[in-house]
Amino acid sequence: MLTVRKLHWMAILITVLCCHSVAGAEEHLLIPDPFEFDPDFQFFAPAEFSDYGSDSGPPTGFFFTYDRLYMFTTRPQQEAGSQVGHEDWDSSWANRFEFGYMTDDDCGWLISATRLHSPNVTFGGAGGYADAVTEEIEESIIDITSLTLNDLRYDGVELNRVWRRPMLRKGAFLEPFVGLRLNHLTSVNNQNYTVTIEEEETEEEETGEEETGEEETGEEETGEEETEEEETETNIIARAYEINSENRMYGGQVGFRLVYPNGRWVYSTEARAFGLANYQQLVVVGFDSDGQREFVVGGELRFGAAYMLTRDISARFGMEYLHFARGIARATEVPSQNDEDVGSIGTSFGLTVKR
Repeated sequence: MLTVRKLHWMAILITVLCCHSVAGAEEHLLIPDPFEFDPDFQFFAPAEFSDYGSDSGPPTGFFFTYDRLYMFTTRPQQEAGSQVGHEDWDSSWANRFEFGYMTDDDCGWLISATRLHSPNVTFGGAGGYADAVTEEIEESIIDITSLTLNDLRYDGVELNRVWRRPMLRKGAFLEPFVGLRLNHLTSVNNQNYTVTIEEEETEEEETGEEETGEEETGEEETGEEETEEEETETNIIARAYEINSENRMYGGQVGFRLVYPNGRWVYSTEARAFGLANYQQLVVVGFDSDGQREFVVGGELRFGAAYMLTRDISARFGMEYLHFARGIARATEVPSQNDEDVGSIGTSFGLTVKR
């Protein structure tokens, strides 16, 4: 029976061999001569298009795209085995750069780099370490306040071998690809707990004998007087924890890009499916640290529309969804919870050159 570790290395090995064998069968190197495609550098020439896209057919040569993304990312789970806190999404910005080329033989390479910035959102919750704090307290608890900082950062790099299939109906064309994917996902969770407790103290005081003096009757009155005083004190206990997680993921992916040009507009759909070996490191500052391995599966969908400003330059916008379905360690209140999923959905806008 294959172990998870063997499956990790088999996936990486198969992807590398596929890319190497395909690249070896072609005459073009990964980085060709920049003047091999005979560029004219007329980036601002008037757009050439018809009802079925560009009159000159799908573009060849070097291409470049830049996208600015506004993404909503899920929060970490706050309780083991449940979705508490995980159903909420926090927003942040991201940048994506893509560079590559396509030859006249309808094959090429694509390099993509993405960086997602941290949401840095503070939200409330209780459980996990908050319970550990209150277990030591026997007095009555007035209030518990838990503030958690969701700090997640994502970096991704792709190297893909791309082919362009024969043109379909109405100028549409399909570009399947296979490649390597490297992802780095870190999460920092600063948790601050404030526990307010009420403690009652009772003190008894004896005043002793008290002489009241002699009255006209000659009788003497004496007695003992006891008083009880109750004091209430309010104490506040504050504790802070810092939890760091790191996911280094390596593996392969397959996907396709379907392009449908229509006049000045170019519509596109992209899909990716990937399997990654994840090397995790989870550190609870002041407590312990742990390193584990998991297998990550996931996918990505992109929908876009580009408007041709000139022959080579287009403005584009779209929507996309990225999902790591399993195997992610988040900086949560539950250190053993290293098999979470992470979802990110949002919009994009940017520019593309010759694609």
